[in-house]
Amino acid sequence: MRDCHVPVMLTLICSLTEKELGEGEPIFEWRPKGNYLAVAGSNNLVKLHDRSGNLIDELVVPGQVEALSWDRDGDMLAIINDKSTAVILWEFTSKTATKLDSGMSGKEKPTFILWSHISPVLAIGYDTGNLLLYNQRTS
Repeated sequence: MRDCHVPVMLTLICSLTEKELGEGEPIFEWRPKGNYLAVAGSNNLVKLHDRSGNLIDELVVPGQVEALSWDRDGDMLAIINDKSTAVILWEFTSKTATKLDSGMSGKEKPTFILWSHISPVLAIGYDTGNLLLYNQRTS
């Protein structure tokens, strides 16, 4: 068997620095259709860029973003941060944000979020080990 090495040329489309995102590792999540990228750093902002790198919108959140997750259709971005027990739902077309109150004790902190790939259900994991399934259709 032969090794095949094919040179690949990469083209820089966009570069985001610590000035735009804050220090540390950024968190990013492609919208399912692949045309938009949600990016967050340590500066309490979620930025939405198109595939050319243009800034489309940004959302200020109460604390440093810990996770991002798009729903299956790319209509809703779920966001958790280190200063809130609520999950923020950012609606793509209207650019409106709402807080999802879990109805739990208020002391439990979300540490994990992931939308289902087949239904409008968001799984939210908490630091206590609890799991909440939020159905967007029935809520």
